[in-house]
Amino acid sequence: MTNCSKCSTVIPEGVKVCPGCGEVCEIHSAASPENTVNHTDTSSKLKINAILETEDSTAEFEKSDIDNSKMMALFSYLGPLVLIPIFAAKNSPYAKFHANQGLLLLIAEIAYSIGLFVLTILIIFTFPKLSFITSIFGLVNLAFFVLAVIGILNTLNGKAKELPIIGRIRILK
Repeated sequence: MTNCSKCSTVIPEGVKVCPGCGEVCEIHSAASPENTVNHTDTSSKLKINAILETEDSTAEFEKSDIDNSKMMALFSYLGPLVLIPIFAAKNSPYAKFHANQGLLLLIAEIAYSIGLFVLTILIIFTFPKLSFITSIFGLVNLAFFVLAVIGILNTLNGKAKELPIIGRIRILK
């Protein structure tokens, strides 16, 4: 038997989840150092998976609505074109779901861009030699691109999955 590295609860042989705190653990013999497990790595992977694994509410939508609204929902992830499904597909719950996701993404992009612009101005006038830092912050735009691709793939696959991080927010009812 071994103790949990997080809460020190005794973990019976062969058990992979601590009964005390729920920490995922792999039990290995203490004799060989190569068999030790880095619990922070496992914990980090679980946190990342929790962020990326979002709610799939595809079952709430009719198959015919999904099939008829796929292309309209696709516009939701193309920046300002999110307005097309918002106004042209008002009666499609599937298109409205994706329009909400796309609108959240657009708002997040605009807010980030404004914040980055202000930060860039402040850095350039205050510490001009540190202006390269704003380029690093600009790489976050890749995250917005990845979220848009995830949304497009969900749409093309006929799924109604929330986007990671921002997808739980509801603007469009």
